[in-house]
Amino acid sequence: MRASLTTRLIALLLMLTPITSFAQQDQHFTMKQYRWQHRVVLIFADDPATKNVKALLASIEADTAGFEDRHMVLIRIFEGKATTGKTNIPAQAAAQLQADYNADAAAFRVVLIGKDGGVKLDRTRATSLQDLFALIDTMPMRRQEMRQQEAKKQRTSKKGS
Repeated sequence: MRASLTTRLIALLLMLTPITSFAQQDQHFTMKQYRWQHRVVLIFADDPATKNVKALLASIEADTAGFEDRHMVLIRIFEGKATTGKTNIPAQAAAQLQADYNADAAAFRVVLIGKDGGVKLDRTRATSLQDLFALIDTMPMRRQEMRQQEAKKQRTSKKGS
């Protein structure tokens, strides 16, 4: 009896919840939320189906481990709409990103923001994920992260011996 009531309540809630999109909306988006935690890759383009965009997105998808290992977050700004993961970014925040990074709505642009919030790369031509990784791997903060990861591996392997 109790399970039946619970099931009915869940069904009622589902019927009352409007299903407009599976993507969530981040009402309080700000680039500051990433500072000191993530490196942000911004991809601006009027058409997400362009060769440059498709190539970069495919390489990110193919090497998610390397992307995550470097604490990277991807924000896509296509046709004036911005998303990060499955989260939609409000239109005014997307417009602000375009203004902040001088991104023409009709042009391809890749911007890499470091953990400190500074622009580390700003390109309007094709950019490979390996180029981004190589640049990041020269940064002092990343080099420190790599040393810490190596020390952790060594401690772990000594415990297993």
